[in-house]
Amino acid sequence: MKLKSYALLTIGGAIGAAIMHFRDPDVGRSRRSRAADQLASQAHKALGQVGVKAKMQVGRTWGAINEKLRTEATPENDATLAHKVESEALGGSFQPSRPILVNAEAGTVVLRGVLDTQAEIDAIVDRVRQVGGVLDVRCLIRTQAEAEAPASAIGSNGR
Repeated sequence: MKLKSYALLTIGGAIGAAIMHFRDPDVGRSRRSRAADQLASQAHKALGQVGVKAKMQVGRTWGAINEKLRTEATPENDATLAHKVESEALGGSFQPSRPILVNAEAGTVVLRGVLDTQAEIDAIVDRVRQVGGVLDVRCLIRTQAEAEAPASAIGSNGR
């Protein structure tokens, strides 16, 4: 119980000292004015930071909307879609081990060719699916092992 009363006494003393500090007849007015200015400055800085963060979030949101609209834009025709797939999915830093033939038919991209591994084929199909305007992917790419297999192992008509 004594600890509680000492705590209350300490808090009361601190409040009294603060009141005397600001109500001092000689310099209390300047202390109050300076404290109000500092408080206003801190509030202004805090609101400025909130405003900057809000503007940044608005920019990010618009960027995401524009990116979504850009990637979902459908090319004008199948030839344009085929060229878009060749440049975005099969060009740049990603180069397949062998050439791939790309055709587009009503938004469906058809891939033909021979690659070394099934993992490479899967990676290319995934990349093509991410290109804006591609509705479906039909993969006719075979692995080197499948291409070298005898026709009797594949089927009588070669398919």
